Amino acid sequence: MGVLHKDVKPANVLVTPQPDGGWQIKIADFGCGSLMEPSRLDVLGIKNLGFTQTATSEAKTLTGTLMYMAPEVITGQSPTASADIYALGVMLYQLAVGDFSKPLSPGWEAGIEDPLIREDIAAAACGDPARRLPGAAALIERLESLDRRRLERNELDLARQRAQVAERRLAEARARRPWVVAAVLVLVAGLAVRLLSMNARRRFSCSPEDLNRRKPSSFNCSVQPWKHERIKVDRRRSPDRFWPTRKRGSQRSRNPAKI
Repeated sequence: MGVLHKDVKPANVLVTPQPDGGWQIKIADFGCGSLMEPSRLDVLGIKNLGFTQTATSEAKTLTGTLMYMAPEVITGQSPTASADIYALGVMLYQLAVGDFSKPLSPGWEAGIEDPLIREDIAAAACGDPARRLPGAAALIERLESLDRRRLERNELDLARQRAQVAERRLAEARARRPWVVAAVLVLVAGLAVRLLSMNARRRFSCSPEDLNRRKPSSFNCSVQPWKHERIKVDRRRSPDRFWPTRKRGSQRSRNPAKI
C-alpha cells in the first residue's frame, strides 16, 4: 500500500477470531509510520490522516523496536519496506519457537525443525536487503503453499536418495571389476592347464597291455616310470629288434640262429 510502518512487532499485531473459525489480523500503531507512495492511498480511497510526513532517503531518525529492527537500519541507513519484511521474519521465528521474547541471534536455525520454515525465516530475515524477500506477498505465498512444497521436497529427497544409492552401487561395481576380471583369468588359466595336463597324459602314457598288443616298430609311448611295472615283450613276434641280454658272467655270444 506504499506505507512504511517501521515498528512491526507482536504488540502491534491485532488478532481477532471470526465466527467462521478464521482469524482477522490487523496492523496497528502507525505512529512512526511514513508514506512511501501517497498516490496509492488516493487510488484506494484511504485518507492519510495521521501520516504527517513522507519517507525520504535523507531521513536518519532511528525509530522502532531494536529486536525487530533490520541490520541496515541499525547501521544508520534509511528504513525501507524491506525493513518491515525483516521484522515479519523475526516474528515468524518467534512463532515457530513459541517465544516472543527470544531474539533472532546466530545459531537460531537449531531451534527450527521444519526445513521449509527455516528457509522462509532465512529469506524474510536475511541480513542483506538485496537478498531479502521483495514483499509481504512473497512471504504469504510461501506460507500458504507449505503442504505443496513439503510434497515436492519429499519427492526431491527421494529422488536424490535413489541417485545416491545408484551411484554408490556403481562405484562398488567399478571397484569390484578388477577383482572379477582377475578371478576369471585365474579360472581360465587353471582350466587351460588342466586340459593340457590331461592331453599330455593321454598322449604319453599307455598300459602294459597296449605294449604287448603293439609291434615294437610302432611304439610311440613310454611307460610312466613312477608305476614301476615290468613290461612283457614277446620276442617271437619281433626277433629282429629284441634280443635277450647276456647274463652276467656268461661267455656265450649273441647268436640269433640259436635262439
